Amino acid sequence: MIKLIPDNNSHYQFDDIFIRNDTIILIGHHSSTNAPSSVNTIIKSVDGGKTWKPLLDVLFRFYLNGKFYRNMLKFNKISFKSDSIGIVIGHAGKVLYTYDAGSSWYLDINEIDRHESVFHINYESGDAILTVGNTTILKLREDNLAPQPQDTFYISGYIFEGDKPQKHIPIALDNRITITDENGFYEFTRVRGRAFELKPLNKHYNYTPYIYEPDSLNITITKDTVINFQAIDNRVFHNMSGNVYSDLEVLADIPVVSYNNRVYDTVYTNQEGFYHFDNIEHGFNYSYKAISDKYKFEPEEYSFGTTGDRIGYNFYAIPHSSVTQNPKFQIRDNILISEEVAGMNYRIISLSGRVVKSAHLPKELNLNAHPTGTYILQIT
Repeated sequence: MIKLIPDNNSHYQFDDIFIRNDTIILIGHHSSTNAPSSVNTIIKSVDGGKTWKPLLDVLFRFYLNGKFYRNMLKFNKISFKSDSIGIVIGHAGKVLYTYDAGSSWYLDINEIDRHESVFHINYESGDAILTVGNTTILKLREDNLAPQPQDTFYISGYIFEGDKPQKHIPIALDNRITITDENGFYEFTRVRGRAFELKPLNKHYNYTPYIYEPDSLNITITKDTVINFQAIDNRVFHNMSGNVYSDLEVLADIPVVSYNNRVYDTVYTNQEGFYHFDNIEHGFNYSYKAISDKYKFEPEEYSFGTTGDRIGYNFYAIPHSSVTQNPKFQIRDNILISEEVAGMNYRIISLSGRVVKSAHLPKELNLNAHPTGTYILQIT
C-alpha cells in the first residue's frame, strides 16, 4: 500500500503499481476536500515519478445503458500487455480495459458477477487471465472492446464553468471513460461510427456540486465531432459572522477558522474585531474556532449544520494568564453562589467600561436582574 498527499489536502491511497522503464502507473482511491466520498483514481508518470498526470478520477456509481452500477470500492491489480493495452481489476466484479495507454478506459460489465471481486491478473501468450473470487479462473476469449482499423473518428471538447475550465471531470462515451485535463479538454480517439451516449459524470455520492448543460447527448458519429459542456454551480452558500473581543477592547487580526472533513478556511478579524465567512456550504456540518497563542476563547468552538445565514456568533477572549474561576464561586442558572463573602464587593461593568452596578457581594447574586447583554463581573 502506498500513501501520498499530492495536492488540495486530498488523501490518496494506492493499492498497486505498474512500472515499465520511466512509466509508472498507480491505481487506488482518494477522499477529497471536494468530495465527501471515496473516488477511484489512476495516475501516471512518464518521467520516473517526477511529475504525475491523472488518468481516471471517478466514482463508479451511475446509470449506464439503462443499468445501475455501484461504487467499485477499490482497485486490486493493474497489468499491461503492451505500452498501450492494459487492464485494471477490482472489487464488485469490475474490469477496466485501456487501448490508448490509459487516456481512456472501457468499463466491462458483462462477464463477471457483480458480487464477486477480481483479485489477480496476468498475461499468458498474450491473453488476459483473471482470477475471480477464490476459485474461478477466466481467460479472455475475444477482445471485442478493442478499437478496429475502421474506428478512426475523434470526439473532443471542453467543460467550462463560465470561462473557467473544469479539470479532472469524468466523461463517459457509453462505457468508455476519460477525464478532462488542466484546461478542461477531453478527447476520445479511434471512435467507431455508430450511436453513443456522451455524458459528464458526477464523481460524488449523495452530493451534486455541479450540473451540466447539456446533461447528456445521444449522438451518431459519422465524422470527427466537437462537443462542449457548460458546468453550472449547484451549490448554495451561506454567511457566518461575529465578533472577537477581550474585556474592554475588540481584537483585530485574530484568525477564525471554519472546517469539516472536506474543507478548511481561515479569515481574520478586522479593526472592529469582526469576522465573516461567505462560503459556508448548505447542508454540511461546520465547526468554527478563534485561534491565538495569547488568549483562550469562550466558547471554545461553535459546531452545527448549515441551513442558513448565522450572525452574532461571538468569541470572548481571556488572556492565558487570567484566573478565570475561583473554586469558592459557582454559577448556576446565571446565579453566582459564593461560599465566603465577608468584606467582598462586586462590580458589573459593560463592555464600554461603564459601571452598571457596584455593591457588597451577597451569597447569591442574581445576574438575571440585569438587561440582556455581555458584562464583566469583577469581585474584590
